[in-house]
Amino acid sequence: EKQVLSLPADAVSYHSDNTAYVLDENGQEKAVTIGVSDGDYVEITDGLSEGDIVRYIPSVSDPMSDMTVSSGDSSDE
Repeated sequence: EKQVLSLPADAVSYHSDNTAYVLDENGQEKAVTIGVSDGDYVEITDGLSEGDIVRYIPSVSDPMSDMTVSSGDSSDE
């Protein structure tokens, strides 16, 4: 069974041509391919690996934060 990478939907941005990207730990754009989304999280099918650092702003009121990409398995290790 393939592990699915997912990110909060807020972490993924889109160019005017609808290509998706995220910001890496250095604030550089990194193109990603997205899959299904439930509105809160979006599946990343290409462009990121588990353990990659993604920078995003969770909401308007929160400061910018870094997040480590993890697989869809939510069990604690």
